[in-house]
Amino acid sequence: SNLEYDIFMSIRARVETYIDRLQSLAKAIATVDVLQSLAVVAERNHYVRPEFNREHIIAIDNGRHAVVEKVMGVQEYIPNSIHFDSQTAIQLITGPNMSGKSTYMRQLALTVIMAQMGSYVAADKAQLPIFDAIFTRIGAADDLIS
Repeated sequence: SNLEYDIFMSIRARVETYIDRLQSLAKAIATVDVLQSLAVVAERNHYVRPEFNREHIIAIDNGRHAVVEKVMGVQEYIPNSIHFDSQTAIQLITGPNMSGKSTYMRQLALTVIMAQMGSYVAADKAQLPIFDAIFTRIGAADDLIS
């Protein structure tokens, strides 16, 4: 048991001399992994490259909630178009329970976040401004899948 511990400590000490290089390598591998994963998902699910504008216009044609769409599997997912401009910067979303209001709002937030992190988005077309914040009040207990 003492020999095993000594070998372990020896290996640990040798690895420790390369810790900065190993951490840099791990960070680079993680970055490549994320970018490759985003590219595969975008290609497989027909995502589009979002366009950014300075006019504070949000125009998403046939947008989809990326997570809900995947979880639904063979069930038909009905896409939603979202359009905001200076005249419609605030919208009131109403509807009966279980009609998709929360999913609609989360879809917009997810599309914005994905676009700003450099990902393609789940839509036929997406034009977005650059956001510095997203404010919403959505009940966390909503079941997006049901």
